[in-house]
Amino acid sequence: MLKKVIIYTLLLLPVFAMAQQARVPMLMPSMSRVFNEAIVYPTESQTGLAIFFRLPYDRLVFSRNREAEGAEAFITEVKVNVELYKDGRRVTDQNWTTQKYASSFEETKDKLKDLTGVVHFKAEPGVYAWRMILNDQPGMWRSINLPDFSAADQIGRPFLLKDYAEHSFLIQNLSGNASFGADALLAVFANTKTLHWKLLRIPDKVMQRIQERDIRDRNDSRTGRRLGLGIQDNDNPERMKPLTDRADMPLPAETKEVAKGEVEKWLSLGNVRPVDSGFEITSGDQKMAIVPLQARLLEDGHYAVVLETPTSKTHYIFSTLWRDMPMSLLNLDVALESMKFIVDKDELRQLKRGNTSERAERFRVWWKAKDPSPETPFNELMAEYFARVDYAATAFQVGAKELDGMQGDRARIYITKGPPVKTYRVLPDSGGVREIWEYPNGQKFVFEAASSLDPFVLLK
Repeated sequence: MLKKVIIYTLLLLPVFAMAQQARVPMLMPSMSRVFNEAIVYPTESQTGLAIFFRLPYDRLVFSRNREAEGAEAFITEVKVNVELYKDGRRVTDQNWTTQKYASSFEETKDKLKDLTGVVHFKAEPGVYAWRMILNDQPGMWRSINLPDFSAADQIGRPFLLKDYAEHSFLIQNLSGNASFGADALLAVFANTKTLHWKLLRIPDKVMQRIQERDIRDRNDSRTGRRLGLGIQDNDNPERMKPLTDRADMPLPAETKEVAKGEVEKWLSLGNVRPVDSGFEITSGDQKMAIVPLQARLLEDGHYAVVLETPTSKTHYIFSTLWRDMPMSLLNLDVALESMKFIVDKDELRQLKRGNTSERAERFRVWWKAKDPSPETPFNELMAEYFARVDYAATAFQVGAKELDGMQGDRARIYITKGPPVKTYRVLPDSGGVREIWEYPNGQKFVFEAASSLDPFVLLK
């Protein structure tokens, strides 16, 4: 009975949960990927193009800063160059450089701590290609259409916002994806009086095919190869095939309508200026439509928003992305085995019975019953539990053979009680080492290891 009660004592953090088993590739954890986002916007005479980027710390090369300690103990120098091409010929490029500091080696490896920035251009309307180069390492080529915002009934390229205020708006900056478990807004510059929208769900299998094609195109883009030409030139844009922009991807025929309506929220904008986190704006004559997606209520998956005026139509494809999804949720067998700390042997045996779909359904039902917010698809409790599982599996490994951290007493206490507020070690007279954990409620746990090669055992 005690094990069943323990689960309710877990600390609830604002993390959002995935359902059960291995996902379509776009739904996997970000694996510390570099994100970049191209957004077009109106200017007085030309069309603006802003390339936003998000660089996780563990993708940057930090070194020890010999001239400082504390918050500046480690330093990295970052250089981003973005090239803009039209008809295979470079039009212009922009450089962005900075230095960034970290206080510890652990911080330099943080996958969720980011360096963000933006470079921007102004150009005549038309179809272009752009490429981001990070520290002299070229990225993939991507196409982008710069519309003429002065044209009547014009719909620009949609993009996702986190939020907006009177003088600014904050973009998602997740390579066109929506952050899973958090609300998002679709924004689009539109020179029209009315705008209708539809939100469509794209089946996973359909998106899988799109992504497989995208992977092939990525490989072609990296090698500078056009299908059937046999060209292997790594840095000749005249012979390279840019990846299709999300706003130009064909809309799949197999979709299911989730919601629809007419745009009711319009912003009147004047000057639009890109900054690292989004745009600074002033009031003016340019019109921006805002579509509230209520993304935190969306089931995990792939979607398209269709925007339509009486004479024009466009769409935008996006997916949910859970950056800090626990790795232990990627494999159903691992996830079930990790529940041994909160269910008894008989119940765990029952959860493990049957084929994959049967076990996945029982797993889903079990955690849904414990969901603190059942009105949404996001199960904060499940996410917190498996985040602890991930931490314990690596943090408590011991010995030359790296004994699985999940097998020790420290893992059991950490997973069921959460992180202690204070830990320290002492050397007892009997030899070995003792590790003491203290919790806010006064609880204290004492572990002892006979040597550095032995696991810690709970004494009291």
